[in-house]
Amino acid sequence: RRFLFDFQHESTSTLASEAAFSGDVIALTILISRHPLSTLKLMKVLEELPFEIELSTYASLLPCPENKFLPRHQHGPSLLDQTQLFEYLCKVQHQSNHLGLVTHICTDDFDKEHVVTSLMNWECDETVTYGELAAWYRKLVCAHVHAGNKQVQDLCEAGLIRLGAVDNGKFTFP
Repeated sequence: RRFLFDFQHESTSTLASEAAFSGDVIALTILISRHPLSTLKLMKVLEELPFEIELSTYASLLPCPENKFLPRHQHGPSLLDQTQLFEYLCKVQHQSNHLGLVTHICTDDFDKEHVVTSLMNWECDETVTYGELAAWYRKLVCAHVHAGNKQVQDLCEAGLIRLGAVDNGKFTFP
């Protein structure tokens, strides 16, 4: 009951921060994919994740320039907008359900259609510059270094790829 009350009365960013702080990546993924946050708010939420959480579990949520995302299992370097990310995660959910893994990005086709319609009408009211995003990745990497986290190299690579600074293992300059 408390969760339902909080869900109805708290902002999406507050709920996402609480999910991140508690390390609930599944709840965080569901919230962010269905209820978009600006890149700035998303960055603040992702900072709440405990260092012990595997990067691979939330890599699809790492921000890219222009409010885009790069899903971790996406073939090719194409960036996805919020609606495309949701549709991609629904597809992954459908495949996972056939393997016996249960996720709840969407409940059925009607739910999926409803969310896609609402996402298509969403407009981001904040923009983050390339420099701000790069500084955020640097700050995140530094925090992981100071915590002694073993995922620092993976996080550096994920940030560089999302910033467009690495393509096929070679450095590029956006």
